[in-house]
Amino acid sequence: MTSSPSPSANPRAEEPARSDRLIIAIGIFKLVKTAVLLVAGVGALTVVPEQVARWIARVAFWMGAAPGHRVMRQLGERVLFAPQSRMREVGILAIGYAMIFLIEGTGILRRKTWAEWLTAIVTASFIPLEIYEIAVHVNTGKIVALAINVAIAAYLFGRRLRARRARAVD
Repeated sequence: MTSSPSPSANPRAEEPARSDRLIIAIGIFKLVKTAVLLVAGVGALTVVPEQVARWIARVAFWMGAAPGHRVMRQLGERVLFAPQSRMREVGILAIGYAMIFLIEGTGILRRKTWAEWLTAIVTASFIPLEIYEIAVHVNTGKIVALAINVAIAAYLFGRRLRARRARAVD
């Protein structure tokens, strides 16, 4: 009597489970970014600017950027002294980006191919800006953000291209 190989004997058998976990992690990451941007956007539209500046400092600290850093201080000053029309623009822009991340995250969690392509393209489009920011002033938060975004874009592009090749062979 011949027994079939166990899943652990076949490394390919573990690949779908790992792939699913990565896709779920990417989708959740995009939804967390959605929540942060929604809070920032709504805050910029409704909260007193000083409170917004404090919130930005807390989020920046949480993301690994030092709130005492020159760029963060300048951002805080811009928010504190921004005219209400500028705060409206910032709020609308943040909510707009949040909607993009919401579409990406929910589409990825629903295993939609178009969402993987959209996420890969949008994520990759920001990589040159992140590299520029690192070149201007290096910090750990920026390097981590760049590494995560490069990994996400590379993984999704690779996943989509492998799936396309597999369909072409069939």
